[in-house]
Amino acid sequence: MIMKKNYLKTTTFALIFILMAGFTNRISAQDVRYIDVAPGIGTLNEAINGDTTETGARVDTFNTVYRLQRVEDIYYISELIENIDYPLTVVAEDTDGPRPYLALKADENGDNPNYCFRAKGDLTIKGLHLTLLDDLGAVERRTVRASADDITITVDDCWFDDAHQSGFRLDNSGNKLYITNSVFSNIGDPGNPGNGRGIDDRGNDIDTLVIEDCTYYNITSRLLRDGGGHIKYCKINHNTFVNAGGSRGFDFGIIAHLDFTNNIAHNVGYVPQDSSSSRALIMIDAISQDLLDMGLTQTINISNNNWFNDSTLYTQGFLDSMVISQKLNFDEEIWGLVDSIALLESFYYENVNFENPPDDQSILDQIKHQLDDAFLVEDTPDWILPDPPNGIYHLDVPFSFNYSNSVAATGATDGGQLGDRNWTASPDVGIPSVKNSPNTINVYPNPASSYVNIEIEIESSALVQMDVYNMVGKKVYTPVNEIYPTGLHHLNLNLSDKLGAGIYLLKMKAGDKVSTSKMIVK
Repeated sequence: MIMKKNYLKTTTFALIFILMAGFTNRISAQDVRYIDVAPGIGTLNEAINGDTTETGARVDTFNTVYRLQRVEDIYYISELIENIDYPLTVVAEDTDGPRPYLALKADENGDNPNYCFRAKGDLTIKGLHLTLLDDLGAVERRTVRASADDITITVDDCWFDDAHQSGFRLDNSGNKLYITNSVFSNIGDPGNPGNGRGIDDRGNDIDTLVIEDCTYYNITSRLLRDGGGHIKYCKINHNTFVNAGGSRGFDFGIIAHLDFTNNIAHNVGYVPQDSSSSRALIMIDAISQDLLDMGLTQTINISNNNWFNDSTLYTQGFLDSMVISQKLNFDEEIWGLVDSIALLESFYYENVNFENPPDDQSILDQIKHQLDDAFLVEDTPDWILPDPPNGIYHLDVPFSFNYSNSVAATGATDGGQLGDRNWTASPDVGIPSVKNSPNTINVYPNPASSYVNIEIEIESSALVQMDVYNMVGKKVYTPVNEIYPTGLHHLNLNLSDKLGAGIYLLKMKAGDKVSTSKMIVK
């Protein structure tokens, strides 16, 4: 049975992208010029080429959108889609149905275009299913290759499935990459453990990297591979990573600002290492002089993440001398910027019981062939996949990452669920997840010790009740139960005889609206 992901729907794709920082394709909802493209061999190539002038611009460059049908058919890419200097926007039609499926078409010599897109100008794609599996069964290496400085790539509601090296390769510097509501799967050949990367920066500087509400599964090597450049700003928020990054998770390298929040990492860094290994979920180096010269400082925010590596996978005899990667790896200078107590206490280590996850046998095969001398790495079996319903074409993601778990379902910074929020979560015990409301809670310092300041803002005068819950859902303290007028209010609470060290959820009910926040006591 195919388990469907509940993707966010929008009535107009342009509005999302206009609001994104750094988005330069000046499309407005009123001025969109749609070019409708039917499935077939080279139909998208023909539509783009036939609409491109000698300068490389489109007939109406900044307003043109190539729109693909949501049908059970294939858009074969017959030659490389490459936009040079000018933006390109390709989207699915705004209806229900499967994502338009883009695959590579081999010629009479067995050669294919190698990538789906090679961007040398801004690129926007929405609602597409992209694969590097061609019609002869060969799998190419990189789905999207960015090959110009200072371009913006915007991806929303796409599925990147099957690539032997990476989802994205960045050949140039200064790029901005925004990835939302998307899935990346089966990236890398399990028999080639050094490859298989969500993003490969090839040592180029990145201006902005945002990954939010995405799911990554079956990624052989790393989720982000740093080759020596720097990152100015990065936000990794509300993502689900499963059986991903066998050797390590995110190798950020030199970075100025990082928000790594509200994610689920399940079997990330799943290949056991010896005790001297530097492999970890998150690797960060100290800020470089060139970033300091730009007036930037290093700020690291890592909080409210669930990281679980299943120890039952590592019980075979040949692994007796190995250890499971369950650590962070920062330059010594970084620890001076991060409150280590707050950092470690904001990690949860609970097993998230996914509804229908990928088979663990694929990563067991990789572990066996990489660590047991009796097996050859190059003989490692490929990913174990369910049979697709229609040949090579997948109507939708064949796994479900819905889950029921008390900590992860209420462990986010707003008291809601961790992980990709396109999937659903429900708590076994504890308080239910709630969405943001106009009423807000701000807790500082956080972590707190003897005293804590709580700032609350009330949309309208109401009876305010604030309850404190521990992480198994038991109410342990009610600091507020009185009427407050509209506006901002400050509270100072003495915790010394109320709460012990630990992680707590604050739940504030003001009238009929509920808000939540997290508080760490040390």
